[in-house]
Amino acid sequence: MHKIVSTGSLALALLLSAVDANSQQSTQPRYSTALYLKVPVAQEASFVEFYKTGAGAKVVQARMKADPDMTTWSLRKVAYPGVSAPEANFVIIAGGIGAPKEPEPQKRESLYRSASGLGYDDYMKKVRSMSDLVGQTLTHIHDRTEGYTMEEGDYSVSTRLKSPDGKLNDLSAFMKEFRLPLAAERVKQGQIKGWSYSHLAFAGGGFDASETSFYKDLASAVQSGGGNSAAAMTRFAKVFPDKDYLRYVKDRRDLATVLKTEVYRVVIAYRK
Repeated sequence: MHKIVSTGSLALALLLSAVDANSQQSTQPRYSTALYLKVPVAQEASFVEFYKTGAGAKVVQARMKADPDMTTWSLRKVAYPGVSAPEANFVIIAGGIGAPKEPEPQKRESLYRSASGLGYDDYMKKVRSMSDLVGQTLTHIHDRTEGYTMEEGDYSVSTRLKSPDGKLNDLSAFMKEFRLPLAAERVKQGQIKGWSYSHLAFAGGGFDASETSFYKDLASAVQSGGGNSAAAMTRFAKVFPDKDYLRYVKDRRDLATVLKTEVYRVVIAYRK
């Protein structure tokens, strides 16, 4: 279950506000915010349309234009919530460079009115009439494959990991040394569209790190080879001809336990 928190500074700063942009993109780390939303079935169509062509779309696009550090925004619908299902049936994920910043109220109000014709308070009333915020996370993205992107209709598969106490840094080093090159090979072969590894910086539901892969469709995600498959072993031997595959599998298990896997369909995607 994703930890439920108030709709306070983090959610408002990263999802519903405009921020100042003066960080150095070449040195700042990447962060991603996920807001888990419960949308009534009767509201789903209007909720999606709000962010596709309505006031929500206009505000998101205005925010991205105003903030060079805000690089991606996507709305995803849950296809499979994992073993421990959260209440949410949608998630909004905003990605950017540098740590989150608090909004400046006057700039925020001006941007919202200019973009959508709604003041910030009225905009928030509209959002809250269609959805409830039931959880949120902030993650620090450590590594990702080149050309990492998504499009409407893609599927994302996120594996939630829990590392033993004191082993998170070792897990991150393992991901960079092994999992990133293996994912890059899968991208090269057209098996996945992209891969990323991140660790949790705020909130969560027991996990402290995630691997996320993007697929062109659900069938590709379902047919993807597992870690113990012959395809995985062959791929490992190709990328690491001098490494021991069994040692790799053991180290991976020692450094992280898989808690659950969540699958989402990308409904809307904005990016620079």
